[in-house]
Amino acid sequence: MISTLGYEVLSKGVKCVSLNHTEFNHRFKKYKKEGPFWITAPILNYKYESIKRILNTIINYNEKKWKKIYKYYSRQILVYDRDNNFKKQVIKDYLRKKKW
Repeated sequence: MISTLGYEVLSKGVKCVSLNHTEFNHRFKKYKKEGPFWITAPILNYKYESIKRILNTIINYNEKKWKKIYKYYSRQILVYDRDNNFKKQVIKDYLRKKKW
C-alpha cells in the first residue's frame, strides 16, 4: 500500500493508477483528491464506481494524452534517471569535497 513502485512505473511512462496519491509528501505540493491518474479516499473506503471510473479513464487515454500527463507529473513526483547519473554525480561531488 505504501510504496513508490507505482511512481517508478509512472516515471517510465507505463499507464498506472494511484489509489492513495495524496498520502505522500510531494515536495510540499498539494494535490487535489482526484487527478488524471489518481483518486484518494480513506483506507478501505474506495467505492467500486470510483475505481472503475479511474481505471476506464486511464485505459482510454490515447498515447499522446498519456505521454503529456506522465511527463508532467513524473517530473514533480519521481524522475526516472536511467543510469543513475544524478545519483552518481552527487556521490562524486561528495567524495571530491570529502578530505580523507
